[in-house]
Amino acid sequence: MPLRMKITILDDKGNVESETNAHSWVKQFLQIALGLWKQSHTGLVNIIPFNGIYNTSYSYWPGLSLCGLAGDDKKGIVVGVGSSAINPNDYMLNALCSNGYLANMMQYGSMSFIEPLVSGTNIVLQMTRQITNVSPGAITLTEVGLYVYGQIAYQTQGPVCIARDVLGSPVTVNVGVTKTIMYTITESNV
Repeated sequence: MPLRMKITILDDKGNVESETNAHSWVKQFLQIALGLWKQSHTGLVNIIPFNGIYNTSYSYWPGLSLCGLAGDDKKGIVVGVGSSAINPNDYMLNALCSNGYLANMMQYGSMSFIEPLVSGTNIVLQMTRQITNVSPGAITLTEVGLYVYGQIAYQTQGPVCIARDVLGSPVTVNVGVTKTIMYTITESNV
């Protein structure tokens, strides 16, 4: 039963501009999944939020969210301009494009999700987010990731990277142009 993930970037007309097979789940994704599945505060695990400060946290994170709203670069699909190789211990994008109007900044739209659907022997989940370049110059995207937001330490909320990918080929976003980033997760029952 393979689990596959793909990143697709669409232009402003909905045409596929780039497609990359994702290999991106990082160690923290499985640590968080284990905590959610255990539904308990019995074990401590070490996670590193995107600020790089090492935390020992409970192995249960209630209310983790991928539902980034417009302007939120701390949860949901995020993009960057970094080029370091993928590492299972990644805890952030190499060079995040923050939300804003300055060089290498993007304007993030709200996250959108399509309910899981069954297609033959596959179960498919899609999530998308639009980004718009309102900075002074073109931005060449080279990495994409997923940030969840939730409790990262006792009484402390923050973002945690659960996936990071380097695109097969960079995608340039010119000034004023909107792109749609789509993660498709497919689980095959054969």
